[in-house]
Amino acid sequence: MSASLTLNDYDPFYMELPDSLNICPAEFANLNPVWGGGLPPISVSWNTGQTNDTIAVSPSETTLYIMTLSDNCGFPLSDSTLVWVQCPVTPPNVFTPNGDNRNEFFIIKNLEDYSNSKLTIYNRWGKIVYQNEDYLNDWNGTHYKSGKDVAAGTYYYIVEPNSTKYLYDEANKKEELRNTFSGYFQIMR
Repeated sequence: MSASLTLNDYDPFYMELPDSLNICPAEFANLNPVWGGGLPPISVSWNTGQTNDTIAVSPSETTLYIMTLSDNCGFPLSDSTLVWVQCPVTPPNVFTPNGDNRNEFFIIKNLEDYSNSKLTIYNRWGKIVYQNEDYLNDWNGTHYKSGKDVAAGTYYYIVEPNSTKYLYDEANKKEELRNTFSGYFQIMR
């Protein structure tokens, strides 16, 4: 008596979703995981009930999405991503506080989504010319101590948004949990 045995090489399952995404209200985000391996057939399920690989989501509030893959061996694999309904912070690249009533303030787009956001502005020599622990899009290009207009030129900013996504309190000081936005802009007078 003889028997035949067929061995198939098994590629281990893997999958990856981003840790989190930010979207503005009424926007859509595509959750497109990277995955492979396993022994076919592969089944896909999301905690939303969808069974497609990629799904489009538009939550009205911050929502956790969980994807689970199962293969013919019966070993499920899951990953998740948090979709924050919070528009990304977008600082300007030019600012013209020249008294013409247009572009008179350093306005950071979507900052209203983040309460108590800290803003620090430096000149080209690394000296602080403005700082505020609760910035309200109201800087008019004057030095925070002297009140005099700062010179036209290039300046550098650091924005520390404050939200449940980006915590900046005493209990949450780990660098990997913090997020800052930095860059530069021109003041033209």
